[in-house]
Amino acid sequence: MGDYSDTPWFYMTSDGGHTWQKQPLPDYPGYYGTAATQAQYQTTPPVFFGTTGLLQLQAVGQLDQGPQSAIHGFLLYVTHDGGQSWSSFWKTTPGTLTTFQTDLQGLYIADPQHAWAVSRDNGTMYGTTDGGQSWHQLTHVGHVTSMSFVNNQQGWLMPKVSKIISMCGQR
Repeated sequence: MGDYSDTPWFYMTSDGGHTWQKQPLPDYPGYYGTAATQAQYQTTPPVFFGTTGLLQLQAVGQLDQGPQSAIHGFLLYVTHDGGQSWSSFWKTTPGTLTTFQTDLQGLYIADPQHAWAVSRDNGTMYGTTDGGQSWHQLTHVGHVTSMSFVNNQQGWLMPKVSKIISMCGQR
């Protein structure tokens, strides 16, 4: 989620949904921005494995003036305390902030180390084996509507069909 201040955040509950608290994300691209910083963010619900969780943050915009400061990608936040605190490594590990964006259904997290993402722009699939600290190009799969993996070797994906078939009934 986001608000009009263009800072990423989401809501968290610790009482079964009776009350919700706004939880901002720390240290995102643009957190220490300049007057030229203009970025938009989008998140998805976190994926948990016990108390360890990963949360996707899409970021698009400018961190400063000039083409070298443009951002157009996503990163994964990690928590090890059930979501009480979140951290990212995008400043210290350059490959953490990808150079591609993915549709919200174009990312699948299998476990805290393994995830796959499909580029929104060209349908190239990328994988990570270190919790999103680096991404490696795998193959071209086209645009997808969803994917699922059983383990870090076996998975399925549903391609996005762009051709519309029209059927007309005869009487």
